[in-house]
Amino acid sequence: MSGVLAATTVFAVSTPVFAYSIGGNGDFMGINSGDINKYFQVNFDGSVEKTDVDGLSGSAKFTLNDWGLENINGNDYTVASFKVDLTNTSTDPITSRISRLGFDTDPNIDKVASSVTGTFTEISTDKNIKFPNGVGNLEVCLTPDSTGNCTGGSGGVETGNTGTFNLKLAFADTSLNSFNFSNFHLRYQSINGTSLGKSGTGDGLVMASSTDAPEPLTILGTGMALGFGGLFRKEQQKQKQKQQIKA
Repeated sequence: MSGVLAATTVFAVSTPVFAYSIGGNGDFMGINSGDINKYFQVNFDGSVEKTDVDGLSGSAKFTLNDWGLENINGNDYTVASFKVDLTNTSTDPITSRISRLGFDTDPNIDKVASSVTGTFTEISTDKNIKFPNGVGNLEVCLTPDSTGNCTGGSGGVETGNTGTFNLKLAFADTSLNSFNFSNFHLRYQSINGTSLGKSGTGDGLVMASSTDAPEPLTILGTGMALGFGGLFRKEQQKQKQKQQIKA
């Protein structure tokens, strides 16, 4: 046994069994009707004027509460109901307000039959939804109130706080048993602590999901464990590069 191998620390931790299907580099999440009472979490970085800002961040935890057929306004839909906990995790010296949450779905949702209540109360699915700061078009935009638009407005979640809302996504296909989330983004406003500007955006990556039982994971070397902290930033840089190429 070499000296390097002999010096390696071996330890066991508990890691979640993923309840959902995480795709790509964490850039989309597959949901199915068997995922009721399970959750997934999306972590967001932050940038202003297309420049990364350390300390500007947020997270969103999506818990699937129900899945089934509902009759809405005389029509039947497949409805996936989520509880969403949106947390502003910005840290000193940065303070901010999260005012918008956007994403794509496949297939598309029905705007009239879909709804959101709680901290966020408005849902938009206009084809021309466009987040600023180089993000581009999104299919779904959630806002705290009817003022402003998807590029910005009043209300939202302040630094250190969590806003909770109930999100019902309705689909015209009544036999639907799965769909995908992708392209998660946040809109930050009222930013303090940087000279770059007062508003920005965040790119989201799916970083964790719920578990029914822990699964042991053996990690070789403390260096590997310490390296996980930089993975989030690296993956988000990849997503930004993809968006720039598409643009």
